[in-house]
Amino acid sequence: MSSTSERSRGWSHGEYVEHRKRDVLQTVQQVENGAVGLLLAVREINGALHEVPELEKRVREADFLFLTGVSSECDELPLGTERQYWAPESLREKDLRAQFYEERIREDILSALARIADDLSK
Repeated sequence: MSSTSERSRGWSHGEYVEHRKRDVLQTVQQVENGAVGLLLAVREINGALHEVPELEKRVREADFLFLTGVSSECDELPLGTERQYWAPESLREKDLRAQFYEERIREDILSALARIADDLSK
């Protein structure tokens, strides 16, 4: 079944899959350039992999499950545009939690993202 965004853009399913693959690869590149936060990138990439089974099947199961776990751990953290709705004091507390968590798993995330980019580039 086609998603609403596929239909609204007039894309075939294959075109949409390719578009989402490019989104994932671009997000990995943005992480490497420091243009996007690591935990937000995990959330976005994990969402794309869950949304498009064809992409999920192309990445290693261990990396997919790892990103799913990291994303789940970050459910309560305001990482994206939702930050605008949070009180400053609450943001400071959540940002400290996010920073501590990211520092603990940063290298594992970077390694997983590199493998995912490699898997999707084949």
